[in-house]
Formats: sequence, C-alpha cells, structure tokens
Amino acid sequence: MPESFTKGQPIAQLQGAKLSCFAPQYAFKKFGRSGQEICELFPHLGSIADEICIIRSMKGEAINHDPAHTFMNTGTTISGRPSMGSWVFYGLGSENENLPGFVVLTSTGKGGQMQPISTRQWHSGFLPSRYQRGQVQFPGRRRLLPGQPTRRHCRAAA
Repeated sequence: MPESFTKGQPIAQLQGAKLSCFAPQYAFKKFGRSGQEICELFPHLGSIADEICIIRSMKGEAINHDPAHTFMNTGTTISGRPSMGSWVFYGLGSENENLPGFVVLTSTGKGGQMQPISTRQWHSGFLPSRYQRGQVQFPGRRRLLPGQPTRRHCRAAA
C-alpha cells in the first residue's frame, strides 16, 4: 500500500507489516450509455444503469476496515451511533408493523471468508431497539426476526 495512504495513520495491529491491497473478487463491467462500472454479480443493475443514481464522490479518512465500515454505515467513525437504516426507519416509519423496518443481507466471500462487518454496524445505537435491522441469512438458514425464538428455544419450552 502506498505510504501516501498510510503515513500518520493508525494501522491497528499492522504496524511495521507490509500492507497489501486486496483486489476485487468479481469483475466489473461497463453498462449503459453512461458506461457505469457495475459488478458482474448484479447484471440487472447493469440493465438499468442509466436509470439509477450511483454516488462515487464519497470519501472518508479511515483506512482500517472497522472504522471505515462504521463511517459508511453510520456517518461517523465512532461506534454506538445509529445506522443509516435505523435513522430512515425512525424518521419515515414502516408500512408494515409485522416486518422489520429494514433488512441487512450478509454474504460469504468468493474464497469462503465470512463478511468482516460486525452486526453492530447496522445497530440502532441510542435509538430504541425496534429501529434495529432485520438480518437475512444465506444459504438455507431460517430468517430470524429480533426476539423471534429459535427452534432450540421452542423445543426447550415444550
């Protein structure tokens, strides 16, 4: 990683280590008249590339994953703040009281690694817990709503 990125930055436990950047796991292709580069995992988005808004001007100062993800999801590098989804749910509400106000899709990387973002990145922070995210789990796992009992809990109560 170029020193111009790392000079004067706290690098967590990587002080003195050779830092390498990890290349994208999937290819990007140009779509639409605008030539927007979109990951090949999202071919439908490519088909509507000229009809959607893609923001490419956002930047942050954090170069470590955890504070960078915290900034991306909450607007600050300080942990414990509500996520964007929580703020939107809090401000606009939900059309259905029986479903979560917003959901988070977690994934496993191409090489099998789990998504490195902890669930606190989508937390409701100091807002009431009802504004917390619902998490969709893949593959083949049941979707659990916050507070919904698991099969293990149901068996134990029977």
